[in-house]
Amino acid sequence: MVRSLNGPWNVEGEDGEYKFIGNVPGTVQGDLVKLKMFPHPYVGNNEKLLDVLEDKSWVYMRNFNMNKIDADLKYDLVFKGIDTLSKVYLNDHYLGRTEDMFLEYRFDVTGLLKKGENVLRVVIDSPTREPRALEQNYGKLASTHEESSRPYIRKAQYSYGWDWGARVAT
Repeated sequence: MVRSLNGPWNVEGEDGEYKFIGNVPGTVQGDLVKLKMFPHPYVGNNEKLLDVLEDKSWVYMRNFNMNKIDADLKYDLVFKGIDTLSKVYLNDHYLGRTEDMFLEYRFDVTGLLKKGENVLRVVIDSPTREPRALEQNYGKLASTHEESSRPYIRKAQYSYGWDWGARVAT
């Protein structure tokens, strides 16, 4: 049985400043632009206005129902892409951490699913705070880019800007 949890999720900034319904797959910045809370980052210098978002961590939460749980089946929760650093919880049970946006993550949730309502929570950590802390601990790596800490995590490097693209560290 395959069930998709794509679609609307409750999203909240760690400090409670932003609360909205976001889309999965998607990004915080993309959702806030669609909601007209921020201007489009590819127009003029608007990308600078989104800088305030990249140092925040974000909580994605979704409730879903299980009508039936077959005791003879194994249940996996599969993420085809989480960008990038996160902690995953099902019904307040910690499932694990993600650290690479290029990998699929699979968590065995057999025995954790409940008949009826279940709550999935994904805390996505800031893509700038953790790499900067790692850079402080271990030193700068060879980098000529404005975000010298970017090589410390497995995230698409263009997120931190490129000669042809805006900096939008999702």
